[in-house]
Amino acid sequence: MSGDRTSQFAPAPSSPPSAPPRLLDQLREAARQHGQPEPTVAIVADWCRRFILFHGKRHPQDMGSAEVGAFLDHLANHEPATVFALAEARGRWRTHGST
Repeated sequence: MSGDRTSQFAPAPSSPPSAPPRLLDQLREAARQHGQPEPTVAIVADWCRRFILFHGKRHPQDMGSAEVGAFLDHLANHEPATVFALAEARGRWRTHGST
């Protein structure tokens, strides 16, 4: 047995660490844990996705009320029908969020 013995003592390659859940996945999970029905979870996640994309994929923790206002102004001026949908989603969130 003249082979290299160090190879049998080498540690097994470890798997790369798993990435933490993505932001929208965390949002969906939190909404589900608060008892939100699946249609509401999907609507809220979609609005959050649209907000993030509107601001060039900036993270929401780096934004504040000015960015929310800019997004809502854009919706009111360019997509008035969606303002009603947003109000409806907000109402659903409040209705089901009290659990």
